[in-house]
Amino acid sequence: MTMHTFTAGELIRDPERRTAGNGNPFVSALLRVDADTIVSLTAFDSALAERLAGLKKGAALACSGRLQARPYTDRDGTLRPGLGV
Repeated sequence: MTMHTFTAGELIRDPERRTAGNGNPFVSALLRVDADTIVSLTAFDSALAERLAGLKKGAALACSGRLQARPYTDRDGTLRPGLGV
């Protein structure tokens, strides 16, 4: 099942340009939606990736896309639930 979302928030750090294992470039960022919710963003489309890469920490951002569960391991080694778009 695929869920789509529309969400808005503030970037908590500058977006990062990265390269996937297959060599394709992408940009990733973290969006604080509220006090308890952070959503990881990934842009593969080159035009969207450039726009996202041009933003800075603290920028307000609204986005839509496919919502995915993305668990992550925190600094203490604890597995935590996470969301990605």
